Amino acid sequence: LKGIPYNEAAPRPAIRKSLTGVAGKMQPVDWTRRPPDMRLHGSAGTFSIRASGGDYTALSTWEDAEDCDLTGHGPCIAECYNDWPTGLVDNVTLFGWTTTAADYIRICTPVTQRHSGTAGTGFRMTKSGATLISTRQSNVKIEGLELLGATVGINVGEWEAITNIAISGNLIHDLNAGGNTRGIRLSTYAAVTDCRIFNNIVFNLDRIGIYVGLATSTAKIFNNTVYRCNLINDVWCGGFTDTGSPSVYRNNAAFGNLNKDYYGAAATQNGGTNNASSDATGNVGLRSLAAANQFVVAAATNANLHLKAGADLISYLNRIASRSSPFFGSMFPD
Repeated sequence: LKGIPYNEAAPRPAIRKSLTGVAGKMQPVDWTRRPPDMRLHGSAGTFSIRASGGDYTALSTWEDAEDCDLTGHGPCIAECYNDWPTGLVDNVTLFGWTTTAADYIRICTPVTQRHSGTAGTGFRMTKSGATLISTRQSNVKIEGLELLGATVGINVGEWEAITNIAISGNLIHDLNAGGNTRGIRLSTYAAVTDCRIFNNIVFNLDRIGIYVGLATSTAKIFNNTVYRCNLINDVWCGGFTDTGSPSVYRNNAAFGNLNKDYYGAAATQNGGTNNASSDATGNVGLRSLAAANQFVVAAATNANLHLKAGADLISYLNRIASRSSPFFGSMFPD
């Protein structure tokens, strides 16, 4: 119809008839009643992170490619292999997924690729100045990793309130970045709830080993060892640092951390029990213990924080529980 002089007094009858027919078939659109946006499914399953021959060569590329709506499809698991002699240089943020308690995200190591509790014995990850692993998603498990040479080892939460997080069996050490390091950090901006932090070893940090940064966050912090943290001696923090949250601390060992082993009332708040310290901030009966009497090697280098034969903590543990673990503590999160 291009070029027809529609502003004339009497348009051609054929054109008039054509336009009338088109107008009769037009339907109004109500955009408020459009169908839901399409969401892609898939990405559930187990993916290997290897230097070669695996599904991906970095955690960050796995996350970029696989983030999706997992609802009803099961978990998405990244298994990291000990293929990098000096560590995989990478960092990753989990964000943009849709998860449920059954359809979760897990970053882990196969048992044969996992550290034995001392540095350099399994898969490790490093990147100067970085937060190595950050989750802004609910329903996440991070386990069995060695993390070093960065600013933050594991960050939980940011601007979003998240829930159902498990951080376990990680070895986090030698984070030295101008006094702003955190081994495991819970967000200071939005609440993290139902977070379980257990069986981790954190040592040789400029600042905080394990940090709960918001008074509304809830975590069970059990069976962790934090050694030689807060090396800049900040008076506002310690090895374990809590802002007065409803979190519960049990069966933790904090030794050689400057200022305080437990900053705030971490060791005793909300029924906390069996928390040992090298100063006076642990629980009664477990205070002012010497690190050299507890660990195989309590030193700035080549530390081995397995309990040694005859350790005070083993004697105490035998008195309070029938189970034992490779590190101090025997009670796992409920």
